[in-house]
Amino acid sequence: MEDSVALRSTVEQAREIQGAAYFENLRGEEIDSALLQKSRDAFNNTQFFFKHVVRPIYNPLHVRKDTTHIFDHVNHRVVQLSDTGRFIAAIPINYHLNKQWEERILMDKLQQRFFTAEVKRGVHTYCSLSSKHFRIINRTRIDEHPHLEKVIVYGGYMYYLYKEDLEDNLNKLFRQRLL
Repeated sequence: MEDSVALRSTVEQAREIQGAAYFENLRGEEIDSALLQKSRDAFNNTQFFFKHVVRPIYNPLHVRKDTTHIFDHVNHRVVQLSDTGRFIAAIPINYHLNKQWEERILMDKLQQRFFTAEVKRGVHTYCSLSSKHFRIINRTRIDEHPHLEKVIVYGGYMYYLYKEDLEDNLNKLFRQRLL
């Protein structure tokens, strides 16, 4: 259940920040240090607001066989529901507390396995989660390509697009075996 007063207050604050920043840009006056400081503060408020206050919560939902899995990262658990929506179990998780964790849960639909990702200094590591307790059991480092795009997992392989050069317009498909 949402707190409608808090939500309304948040939306009003967002409009106020956006409006103030917009009208400051329309002024067209000479910029002095006070105006520059005020503009910088408005920009910082806008960045903070949209990065931390309005940031969407990552709670993906996946269906495996006849069970729905809701990865509730806010409450540190995976909620399992039957195909009729009946509660089955809530399993505690902790993989997302790792500082390198990237908000990503992938499912291999063929093998019915879940994977999550970690990124440390540009090196991606894809971690296989156990079926029962959702703990990390295997890690596969992807250090050949630093910028992965449109990652999917199917049949024990990870497929992704990459560019050899950042200025290259052509994406290439790469297939990596996952352990």
